[in-house]
Amino acid sequence: EVATHSMRVQQDVQRLMQRSQALESRLSALDGLAASMATGGGDASAAAVEALERRLEQHLDEKLSPLREQLSLLDAPEKITAEEKMDKGLLEQVHKDLLFGSPASPSAQEE
Repeated sequence: EVATHSMRVQQDVQRLMQRSQALESRLSALDGLAASMATGGGDASAAAVEALERRLEQHLDEKLSPLREQLSLLDAPEKITAEEKMDKGLLEQVHKDLLFGSPASPSAQEE
């Protein structure tokens, strides 16, 4: 039990060391960016920030575009074409004819 606990602790320490190194690397990159801006390299960093901003906007647009389409379909009134209206009218007429008899049918002429 002690050996397994010791091994887990060693693995945890190793993971923490890796995370610490990754954080140090990021901090070093940020320090480099800050130094670049302080020494007049602001144009390059401003361009990098603008490029990042464009990438973020593009990514958001790609993610939101399908959602906007779905929303517009939900909000849009149902559009019925002339052909669909004619089909609906014919179906209603056939339904009435079946229920009440067609005026041209022999049963309607007998009345």
